[in-house]
Amino acid sequence: MHLLVLQSLIDFANANEIDLNSPRIITDFEIAAINTTQYVFSEVINKACFFYLGQNRWKKIQKCELATFLPPGEISNAFNILKLQILEEAKELVL
Repeated sequence: MHLLVLQSLIDFANANEIDLNSPRIITDFEIAAINTTQYVFSEVINKACFFYLGQNRWKKIQKCELATFLPPGEISNAFNILKLQILEEAKELVL
């Protein structure tokens, strides 16, 4: 599916004389999307969007009912503290 979407994008760009030579592509953290963009645009650096990481983590926190341990007014601050503790390797992926 990802390959079909990217090929359609390339075809559209070619038909409309649009240059797709960008130094980086921003995706979510879906492995299929990352692998496909690296396959199609091998010279491009893939960066993952921090918004999607945060959204994914927030859904996981809610699913595990961990948000109930903090009063609602403290959740945002606690999340910001967790962001500071991201592993050094992950920081290269996050904008």
